[in-house]
Amino acid sequence: MRRVSVGIIGCGLMGMHHVVALKSLREAGILDIDFRAVSDVDEPKMMRFARAYHFAKSYTDCFRMLDDGDVEVVFVCTPTKYHKEHVLGAVNAGKPVLCETPLAVSLADAKEMLNFAERKHVKAQIGLVLRFHPTLNYIADVISSGRLGEVLSAVLRSDQVFPVGGFYVSDWRGDPSLSGGGVLLERSIHDMDILRWLLGVPTYVYATCTHYTEKNVERLVGMTLEFKCGALASVVSVWHKMPLRLSERSLTIYCEEGFVQLNLGTMGELAYLQSKGEAEKLNVDAIFIGFLKRIGLKASPLLVRYGTGENFYLEDYAFLRAVVEDREVYPDFRHGVEAQELVEAAYISSNNNVRVSLPLKENRFRETLHF
Repeated sequence: MRRVSVGIIGCGLMGMHHVVALKSLREAGILDIDFRAVSDVDEPKMMRFARAYHFAKSYTDCFRMLDDGDVEVVFVCTPTKYHKEHVLGAVNAGKPVLCETPLAVSLADAKEMLNFAERKHVKAQIGLVLRFHPTLNYIADVISSGRLGEVLSAVLRSDQVFPVGGFYVSDWRGDPSLSGGGVLLERSIHDMDILRWLLGVPTYVYATCTHYTEKNVERLVGMTLEFKCGALASVVSVWHKMPLRLSERSLTIYCEEGFVQLNLGTMGELAYLQSKGEAEKLNVDAIFIGFLKRIGLKASPLLVRYGTGENFYLEDYAFLRAVVEDREVYPDFRHGVEAQELVEAAYISSNNNVRVSLPLKENRFRETLHF
């Protein structure tokens, strides 16, 4: 496979996740990746990043990097507030782009980004990294096969240590002027995508949020969602202050003839499935190896399971392979917009104490946050 030259905008946690993933893919001989350029407004941090991962060039002005003809593809890993301008810049330069989640601080901005990428015919992938989680893909296959019968309900609990105070390299996620929101937008954008992926088209959302008073961002959201298939989903998502826990995501899907249960946490992964007989513990290692084969990869000492970190190199592999082979990216910005529509509906519901129907009307967006 030919060489592809990469530029990364943003040297924080997500930029580090992607460069480590890309380094693993390169060292395993899977992709020929050139670490061409990196950009960040914090020059000392950027220079440390560039030296550590041997980037050829560095720019404090990301638009100069986007004008660099040596940079072929771009990873946008900046705070959410800046996603729109950085993505539009990359698309305008004709460079395939992978943007971290969420796409933008608002659904209106996310739709504008989608429409611009489609109009310019530029490949644009959204960092819904759990789309590359092997066990979730296995669960999706089981549900879509009809093996467990009709889906009745899903219960999803999602929690994460409040991402300030050094746990996530930077503190910007605690500032709504940069993040656009709290646990609902920054954490549960993934939860919304999982439910839409597994249960299909949603029809109604009802949500309630509570906030950190000192930060003016939501720390807790409780949601009920209804789906076109008739299923109901219950979601509780929390930002807490327990650094030893970091994060956990627990999902149970009840069907007429069985259920599946998945727990993804700091200490590892457990999954169970029951279909008529007793619940069996799934072999997540075998599922992982099977998923590698499915997407055209071989197991390697450099491609190992480590928490949920493997999802990043699977995601980056899929993105760069789509670029090199000129195929459609997955998940694309449309998936990002669909997940963000559920988030937006939840904000509207919580702010107005009403059940919100979907799809949202074009003129129905949440009120601007007051900072």
